[in-house]
Amino acid sequence: MADEKKKNDAPAASGSEADVADAFNNAKKITLEFEKYVYESQVAEMRIGKFIILRLSKPDQGLVDIPMDFSGFKLRVFTPVGKVRTFPTKLVQRKLPFMVMLFPEKEEAGFERSGKRLFVKQTVLVVRRKKDNVLAYANAKGMGVLTDLSPGGCGVQSKLELMKGDKVVVYVNVSETKTPENLELLAIVRRAGVADHGYGEFGMEWVGIPDDKKEKIRVYLANHPAAPVAVR
Repeated sequence: MADEKKKNDAPAASGSEADVADAFNNAKKITLEFEKYVYESQVAEMRIGKFIILRLSKPDQGLVDIPMDFSGFKLRVFTPVGKVRTFPTKLVQRKLPFMVMLFPEKEEAGFERSGKRLFVKQTVLVVRRKKDNVLAYANAKGMGVLTDLSPGGCGVQSKLELMKGDKVVVYVNVSETKTPENLELLAIVRRAGVADHGYGEFGMEWVGIPDDKKEKIRVYLANHPAAPVAVR
């Protein structure tokens, strides 16, 4: 009875708070981000309107040196249908691998991915061409791992040094057979962070991609083993 009374006495979540809580409870992936750092996280505990306790998969020295009054943290929530939502937050307490963050008051408006995005794994070639980038003094290329894909963009982890705003060409294989079919796709780096083992983690948006290539991506995603029934 006491527990039931305590539950009944608890303040009800407002519409916006409930929406934020649902976003975290149903997330495909959650990352804690600040400056150039990106940490994959899981919600260990949540008090709606008060705080969220995150368990970080691989915390490092970058977190130890951050002052307690630092307010540049963001929680990025990747939904099962491909949308990415960003929530500004503040540090409340640090006890690694746990981070206690202030429950977000609102969602940050910004770049949204278009189309269904799947968390796929594929090794890709990434090329930063001098002709596409005013400040680039030479061409640069490197291998990367495609982590997610949609008709509107992709996520890539790579040791290639890229910055937000760089234009790159990504070669994505959309073949469903042993014979590769690599699409040459121009993209702009919308988000650049640091992943594990010295890799950069980049969010990219396709630029000027013709409809026939977008359709090939859609077909590839629809038939991919990771695609849920709703996407197929």
